[in-house]
Amino acid sequence: MNRSIVFSGLLLSYLAVLSGFSPAKAATSYQSEWKLVRSEAPAELIEQVSSEFLSGLPIKVEPMKIHTISVEETKPIYLINTSPQKSTPRNNPLCVRAGCMYLMYVPTKGGNFQKVWHGYLDKNLPENVPLIQARDTVENGLPVLEVAQVQDGELVKFELKFDGNSYRITDTIVSSLPLNSGNRY
Repeated sequence: MNRSIVFSGLLLSYLAVLSGFSPAKAATSYQSEWKLVRSEAPAELIEQVSSEFLSGLPIKVEPMKIHTISVEETKPIYLINTSPQKSTPRNNPLCVRAGCMYLMYVPTKGGNFQKVWHGYLDKNLPENVPLIQARDTVENGLPVLEVAQVQDGELVKFELKFDGNSYRITDTIVSSLPLNSGNRY
């Protein structure tokens, strides 16, 4: 094998490590890209979430936060954090001890939206650990997702795959918390 090719490959690998690049970071993460539902969500989605989850509750969908997960050649996934921006978990009926309700929708034909996942998540994670990230792998037309949580003092990452109707947990990886793991919002 040509020595210059081997050296170039080793040099590129070394530079990638120094720059902090890793395949896991190449997948899109969604920690700081949250926006207000009222300014970013389609009106039909706001109406649907209001009727499905908020009917009779003293909270509105508009001050909640939303993030759009887009991976090449897949439908956008709308992830909604039901904890209103100026609310605390204590005064939000969609928040419990484990965290607040997160909703995930995808657009369907005809302008409606299909709920593909919902669950309680705690957004307090160690620094540099994204709450949710999309992998490059696609299952049944939607990206495989990874959701991180802290449980019993350990970092738990759940792999979610779309089964054609909804996201299901297909794998769980438990590891020790990273050193210097300060919580953040």
